[in-house]
Amino acid sequence: MSFENFVVRAKCFIPSSTDWTRESLGALNRRIADRMEKRGYVADHVDPRDLLFGQLSVLTMSFTYSIHVPKRSRIRRLTTSESEAYQQGYFKALRNLVDSHPFHLVFTISFRDLKDGSKGFVIGIESEPSVVAKIRQLNMKEDRIDDTMYHNIIWQNKRDISEIIHNLGAGLLEGPEVIKTRVRSVPRPLIEASLIGTMPGEVAACLNEANSCFASNAALACSVMLRKSIEVAVTKKIPSRRPRRPSL
Repeated sequence: MSFENFVVRAKCFIPSSTDWTRESLGALNRRIADRMEKRGYVADHVDPRDLLFGQLSVLTMSFTYSIHVPKRSRIRRLTTSESEAYQQGYFKALRNLVDSHPFHLVFTISFRDLKDGSKGFVIGIESEPSVVAKIRQLNMKEDRIDDTMYHNIIWQNKRDISEIIHNLGAGLLEGPEVIKTRVRSVPRPLIEASLIGTMPGEVAACLNEANSCFASNAALACSVMLRKSIEVAVTKKIPSRRPRRPSL
């Protein structure tokens, strides 16, 4: 399953007065790590001491939002193992995290000369929202993300990437934009519009609402509206439309 329709990316530029060196790259690594730590993220697969003492110079850095998992209570220490308790606490915290919150970010660094003659570090940033982690780890269904929620998720990640670029003191080159815009196929309506058009106003309204619920995968609400349409139709005593017999 591809999550390109949730991932937002951008490119930014930090000018440099000198050519690329291990020291200048290490300084940039520390700057990125410092800004991300202040935002509540931890670097993946990196020893913090290497960053602190300038022993790290890498072209790719990734960060994951730090989820607080409370310690086990005395009672739970007797009933669950440490790893099991941590997993349960982690999943609970992830479930409570806002869907739109940027959860995993990747920075790719290169040194380039731009067309205007300036040279420096070009940084690509990709932001993956927490809803992706929920789909992967909690088996959350993507169908529950309606268009309003989806646009809010993308907007939140665009805003956070813009803030990170500003905090790094970088200039924007591209984006931020979602890698691939989500296109949702429109399901065939449960009740054809031609049939609804022949119904009285109140019945037609119920059937239209049933179609809307069906399109939103709200099966229970759909069945309620169908039943209501039948009740209204019976109350209004809608005559059946039988074909006329040809006269002899």
